[in-house]
Amino acid sequence: MFAAAVVALFGAGPPAAADDGWERIPCFSGAIERAEITAGDYVTLTGHLDCGVPENSTGPRWGYAAFIAGLPYGTLNDADLQTYSHGDRTAFSDRMRVDRLPELGICVVTDYEVRIACVKVTRKSPTSPMLVGPTDVDDELVDRPLERRSEGAPNPVCGHC
Repeated sequence: MFAAAVVALFGAGPPAAADDGWERIPCFSGAIERAEITAGDYVTLTGHLDCGVPENSTGPRWGYAAFIAGLPYGTLNDADLQTYSHGDRTAFSDRMRVDRLPELGICVVTDYEVRIACVKVTRKSPTSPMLVGPTDVDDELVDRPLERRSEGAPNPVCGHC
């Protein structure tokens, strides 16, 4: 799911617009408990969000945003948004392919302004192994505006426009 987003591309604020097509809930807590590199340029993130939705609610979604060093914004593809679990907690464990970039930030996001937890994927050279580790949600790599892209849409929906 998220792999296509990365390969193809590469405190909470109010919603960007009254109805921008991304249903969100107030979710401000969680963690990436484990981040690991596996063969074939894959990163696996495992963790949780400290929120869920009632059984009768299926619309709210969260996702992974990719922040490529040197670009002025991060990107979240609509196709990569995921639904919350029912109940009080949403667990996740997702494997994603990433390009051979010198530096990439990946954040679990629940809104345009809310980054729950982030990791930084780095490599010293194109042939060196990737390294992954936690980074602060306000690190300059990931503390940038976020654009949400719909497949086939001519312009992204953004939380900073």
